[in-house]
Amino acid sequence: MKCDFETPSASIFPDVSGPALAIDFGTKRIGLAVSNPERTIALPLPAVKNDAQALEQIRDICRVKQVTQVYLGAPKHLSGEVSAMQKQAERFAKKLAMLTNLPYSWIDERFSSVQATQNLRSLGKNSLQIKPLVDSEAARIILNSALKINE
Repeated sequence: MKCDFETPSASIFPDVSGPALAIDFGTKRIGLAVSNPERTIALPLPAVKNDAQALEQIRDICRVKQVTQVYLGAPKHLSGEVSAMQKQAERFAKKLAMLTNLPYSWIDERFSSVQATQNLRSLGKNSLQIKPLVDSEAARIILNSALKINE
């Protein structure tokens, strides 16, 4: 679903080719997922610790993967109201856009972490195995949503 957050993009879902990156922003970890250049497959990447180096690490991933578009999970409450996390995510997104010069768009992320946990459990993962994987699996779900919207 599209979200109404301010973006530097010309439109919410620009007609761009090349790999896309999805971000599931969290205070401790930032989940990441990348698509293939045709944007038909979304694959999780290792999560990045949300620390002073996070922006530079993600910038480097964007360069290596030749990312042309970034999608961020919109941290809204189930009611649709803006969450406290949104302000942090917006500041992060603006800094990343300045570092990478890439357009970004927001994707509704409600239930992505729940779905990510269910997906990982269905693969036989236990709670200890799920914790380091759930953020990037949530980012993969966010990216899949963006890719489906753009079909």
